[in-house]
Amino acid sequence: MFSFQLGTYEDMINASVKLSSGHLQVLAKDYHDKKNKIRMVVEDTDPILKVLRENEHVKAVTKRGEAFVLAQGEGRTRGVMLMGIDASAERDVSGIHDRLIEGGYVGCCGRNNTIVGSLLAERLRLKIGSEVTLLGQGRDGSVSAAILTVVAIFETGFEDYDRNVMMMDYDDFGSLFLYEWSSPPYRCYG
Repeated sequence: MFSFQLGTYEDMINASVKLSSGHLQVLAKDYHDKKNKIRMVVEDTDPILKVLRENEHVKAVTKRGEAFVLAQGEGRTRGVMLMGIDASAERDVSGIHDRLIEGGYVGCCGRNNTIVGSLLAERLRLKIGSEVTLLGQGRDGSVSAAILTVVAIFETGFEDYDRNVMMMDYDDFGSLFLYEWSSPPYRCYG
């Protein structure tokens, strides 16, 4: 029973880590010591990704952006974690595409779309095709706003995650929050 218990703990930890931070994070220098973290990004990820992908001990690697935003659905509002993900690379890291309970995947239906945790969708009364309005702070301190279309709902089995997380395309995320990696620059307004 003790071995079974330890194995279960290890599986739970790995499942949770895959969805959130991963086993390794590369952050901007002094990220944990600064207050304005939204301005602190790794500017050129390509060389880092290349080295990590060539390492035989690394199974998968992806780039992500994260920001807290205010999300409004059908007459309800909630603070949520918005993640910008590289849809193709994210498949190998978190496996979130395997946890979709309905709909497509990030980037499946053009630009300015999102996938939403099942409990968050319930809370905001969202379904496939619903619009969700986001309000956050851009990298330069300006207000960032977007209207995204829900293209999928996911369920991980981790209630906090399913209640608080939305994902969108990495480049759309960069454009919304005014990061340099976005090309061409544009704002995600409806």
